[in-house]
Amino acid sequence: MNFNKYFDSQGATSKYTDFNKKEGRVLFNKALKELGKSKVEFTLGGDDDDLSKKVMEYVQSQLESTFGKKVEVHVQSMPKTTRVSNMLNGKYDVDFTGLTTNYNDPYSMLSVMMSGENYNFGKWSNKQYDQYLTLSSKEMNVKKRLSDLVKAEQVLDNQQPLTPLYHDGQAWMVRGNVHNLVFNSNFDFRNTFVTK
Repeated sequence: MNFNKYFDSQGATSKYTDFNKKEGRVLFNKALKELGKSKVEFTLGGDDDDLSKKVMEYVQSQLESTFGKKVEVHVQSMPKTTRVSNMLNGKYDVDFTGLTTNYNDPYSMLSVMMSGENYNFGKWSNKQYDQYLTLSSKEMNVKKRLSDLVKAEQVLDNQQPLTPLYHDGQAWMVRGNVHNLVFNSNFDFRNTFVTK
């Protein structure tokens, strides 16, 4: 089952995926007022590869063109080892990074944000989120398990400790006579077979 489509069918995503620049400006001005600030300035760090640089420059231009002088984004490209070290030590404002999974299940991606996990760089912690994921990892009933995973995703979306920008994808051409070839960041040939 495609969890993204299932999650979307639960009506939970439109709040975070609909684009409304006018409402964004209103909410941003409200946040500035609550913080007692007239502007926000931060550094957006990321890897020094071409894709990361393009994404960070795009985010910078979109934020600055949308919010004008109320936002100042400094882009900092660095070697991946430096970026990861900075993130592990909490030496960053905002960071652009990616995440892949080892197996095709929403738990693999969602569990990264549980309290105390290594890749939970911001040290975000939410007991309710942890509880839903713990329940899902023990649940044998598929519908109940999906329900727990959806609830965890909703907590994550409401709190926004991270903001997914896009899902990376790859296209692979496989001959019609090759069956059960799986690719989850690596090829899995365990159940692959070829017919004439």
